[in-house]
Amino acid sequence: MSKTAKLGWSMPKPFQKPPNQTPPESAEKVLQLAREYHLEPERVMWYLARHHGIKLSDATIYRILKPNGLNRLSRGIRLRKVHTKRYNKQVPGHHIQMDVNFLTFIRQKEEKIRRSIYRH
Repeated sequence: MSKTAKLGWSMPKPFQKPPNQTPPESAEKVLQLAREYHLEPERVMWYLARHHGIKLSDATIYRILKPNGLNRLSRGIRLRKVHTKRYNKQVPGHHIQMDVNFLTFIRQKEEKIRRSIYRH
């Protein structure tokens, strides 16, 4: 009988690493979007997050596409640019006014908590 058994101790269970494999349903949706709509990994990531609630990184999507030969767009399809939304003010150097209020809350044990409220 071992020393741990005599003392009534139990040995800890061996560490089991959780599976990190992407679910097959998600991988199928990634492949379907890449084949039908010719989307690059970043746009596939945005589409899945927005319409299906599936969060995958663009690196994960690339790893799914590469073994299937879909990691590059075909010659006739160009990479679409992502444009930033720009805006102009009426006057150059126009500023935004923001008011800040600091509130101090006192708890039961004379503990003070300071919070700020932003209004614009």
